[in-house]
Amino acid sequence: REVWETRSRIVDTRKEIEKETARVASEREQIEQKLNQKKALVAQREVKLQNSLAAFKTETKLYAVGKIVKEIGDLAVSYNGYAAEVEQINHEENILGFMKSDFISFKEAGRMLRLFENFWLTIDSWLENKRKWDNTNVFAFDVAELESHVNSMSKTLFKTIKEFELMEPVPSEPKAIAELKRAEIEDYKPDVAIIKILCQ
Repeated sequence: REVWETRSRIVDTRKEIEKETARVASEREQIEQKLNQKKALVAQREVKLQNSLAAFKTETKLYAVGKIVKEIGDLAVSYNGYAAEVEQINHEENILGFMKSDFISFKEAGRMLRLFENFWLTIDSWLENKRKWDNTNVFAFDVAELESHVNSMSKTLFKTIKEFELMEPVPSEPKAIAELKRAEIEDYKPDVAIIKILCQ
């Protein structure tokens, strides 16, 4: 009888193990399916992101710079949310023992987005501040802030131009705007020097 009970317990244990193994396998399959759905969604969002970037690569409407800055800012917020999802996908892949997806093209699109965001923010800043400075009493300037701001905008556009030159194809319209506005900023630097002397 003891032998029978032992065999019965072994059979029951095996059944429980098989049941649990099947449950774990089923749950893993469901997790994998959800993970693949998330990756497919990232791919769809990347396509939309690339389409939006394509429009920014030919954008030239300086009169609509405020609208452009808002649009690209909204896109950047969306991208940051997508990037958080990508991190979560990588975390789940690690838990499941999968090879980590690199999402290279998605991350490159994010880098391009930051490049164009910085570009248009700098253009907007230059246009807005130049109007303000032209109507400011020379003795009312914070010279250190003025000089720092002008130098920062010039450096940003210089780096942007170099980045544009490395792109294939080169975004000629934004590059031309960057070159034009950086030249304007450089031409403004002698005015900054004069203001600095007058305010000493």
